[in-house]
Formats: sequence, structure tokens, C-alpha cells
Amino acid sequence: MNKSQIIKKISKETGLPKTRVEKMFIAFTEVVGEALRDGAKVTISGFGTFLPSPRRKREGVSALDSKKRITIPPHTVPRFKPSQQLKVRFNKD
Repeated sequence: MNKSQIIKKISKETGLPKTRVEKMFIAFTEVVGEALRDGAKVTISGFGTFLPSPRRKREGVSALDSKKRITIPPHTVPRFKPSQQLKVRFNKD
């Protein structure tokens, strides 16, 4: 499911116009992104937690030349940890 499909489904479920739902969706992703960039975690009860996950410096192999070793600098990546309720809904038969 992509962004436009999510917006369409939420619009149908709530009766709100797609343009309004799209604005809210964009605002939501921006707020979560800013919080993660600032090092905060974002918890949505019943859904899960978005959190920044630091990665250490490590050695890797160049994609252009497999014989060349490169150093990958330390960085932070976003991570998502689903809630127990989401796991139960996902695994429902």
C-alpha cells in the first residue's frame, strides 16, 4: 500500500476530503521525522514506536569496486517497533 492508497482509504473511512487527509498525513510524517532527527522517540499507543537507532562506524566494500574497502561513518537510522496490539492484529487468522 502506498501513500495515495492510504490517503484514499482514510478519506473513505472518515468521510473527509482527500486533500484534507493528505495535508494531515504530510504533517504527521513531518512531525515524526523532526522528532526522530532531534533524537526523540515517537510512541503511538496500539500501533508502535518510531525511534532513532544509532549505527557505529564500520568497514564496508565499495559498490563500484569490490576490492576497495571503505569506511562507513557513524550515523542514525529510523527504526519502528510494533506494539503488542499491532502484532496481534497482524497475526489474526
